[in-house]
Amino acid sequence: MKRIQLFELEDYPWFPHWLRACLTRLMVVMHNLLGTPADIAALLTKALRHTGQHTIVDLCSGGGGPMREVFRALQAQPGGE
Repeated sequence: MKRIQLFELEDYPWFPHWLRACLTRLMVVMHNLLGTPADIAALLTKALRHTGQHTIVDLCSGGGGPMREVFRALQAQPGGE
């Protein structure tokens, strides 16, 4: 599949900060409504078990997106800390 290079308007310096904050919050709300944090936590659990690792380094998630809820879901699992 050919890669399509797109842009995100909110990444430009001229884009209003208040609108960027609203869009970021909207993405978190949509993730929670769709239940993606639980799905991501399940995938990460499977990957951690497969690799034997116990550490996750979150890179490039911007404002964090669903990662706070993913963290809580991972902690709620048996053996979560």
